[in-house]
Amino acid sequence: MKKIFYSFIIMLLSFFVPERLPGGDDPYHRKLIEFCWSGNIDSVKALPVKESKLNERDVEGLTALHVASFKGYLDIVKYLVEQNVDVNVQTRTKLTPLHLAAQQGHKEIVEYLLDKEAEGEAKTVLGQTPMHLAMQEGQSNVVALLMELQKQKKMESVLEKQDENNNTLLHVAVVKNDVDMVKQLLASGSGKPNAGNRFGNTPLHLAAAYGYLPIMEELLNAKANINATSRGRSAPLHYALSNGNTGAAKLLIERGADVDVKDDNKKTPLHFAAELGNAELFDL
Repeated sequence: MKKIFYSFIIMLLSFFVPERLPGGDDPYHRKLIEFCWSGNIDSVKALPVKESKLNERDVEGLTALHVASFKGYLDIVKYLVEQNVDVNVQTRTKLTPLHLAAQQGHKEIVEYLLDKEAEGEAKTVLGQTPMHLAMQEGQSNVVALLMELQKQKKMESVLEKQDENNNTLLHVAVVKNDVDMVKQLLASGSGKPNAGNRFGNTPLHLAAAYGYLPIMEELLNAKANINATSRGRSAPLHYALSNGNTGAAKLLIERGADVDVKDDNKKTPLHFAAELGNAELFDL
């Protein structure tokens, strides 16, 4: 399995707000969205309060609160919430304001929305929680906040939530090559090193495919199954060699990986090594 496959999966897992300025056809709503986009709190407050318009969505399902949360304007977010807007309103792809604030790294807005009963475990159409999006975008400040709130039991556990492809947060952290986050997830006990996703890939499969040696070490030290097989019966060693990551292959062999395991095509890791001219690896 090639790296391009994983890049494609990560692309599918990402959501982005349109570059164009959101807004509907109603003049009031257009002005509201424009002011929220530019961060003009005085202009937002100067508009007559029309609760139905404050909750109005554009064609993408974006509301004023989505926009203010995405752009990071805490003062506007607070004002809108004080006007009783729905903090859990969703776009067509089920993105909430909390998803967007987390994705963009707006820690104070994330904390405020959660305090106002935003759903920390809300999922998008791809099964992503705000934590998934924060981690995918490398928003370590938000990830740390969400982990601390869960530790204090101030929000429902989201660390073991899986997306629609059954990727855990540990899978996401591995693909992002975020060693610190991998360590945190494993230390918290919520990062399950042997959890398989929809394709049967464990975090170790992904780390081996990308050749992320420090992460592989962390996973192996956390008792990751070195010979776990995917739905195609491929082991991490197959993935390391098929992607040309000889360093990863060497590490797996040194740590006792089975060199005779066969995938669905009856290929052993030695077949891949021979194809790459690295059969000497098996002399270790």
